Amino acid sequence: MRKKVLIIEDKYYEVKVSFDYVNALHMNNELDIKVADRSQVIPFDIIESYDYVFVDIKLGKNSNLDGYDILLKFEHEYPNVKNVIILTGNNKILDNLKLKGIERDYRVLIKPIDFSELVKVFTE
Repeated sequence: MRKKVLIIEDKYYEVKVSFDYVNALHMNNELDIKVADRSQVIPFDIIESYDYVFVDIKLGKNSNLDGYDILLKFEHEYPNVKNVIILTGNNKILDNLKLKGIERDYRVLIKPIDFSELVKVFTE
């Protein structure tokens, strides 16, 4: 069964190998992956149709919203977004989420992404 995956990441090349590996070897190529490299191209009109949404907390300078703002937008405007996972290089991210007013608990994957952790996201 195909799964729709949105990855909001300005440096997709840094995580592409992990997603390709997991898709090919553990998910039978059933992940339909779309990448948004800045907030302006996020398909908000269909965001709740995705099975998984990965959000890089620190998007590049070309993005109008950073990951925190995107999470807040999900919480306030799109409460039915499923399986939101944070991508970050900062292992202290949970403290920052609360400071920014983000209320939900999110799964966090630290970059570089561990293959086994990514497999768990799609199989648990």
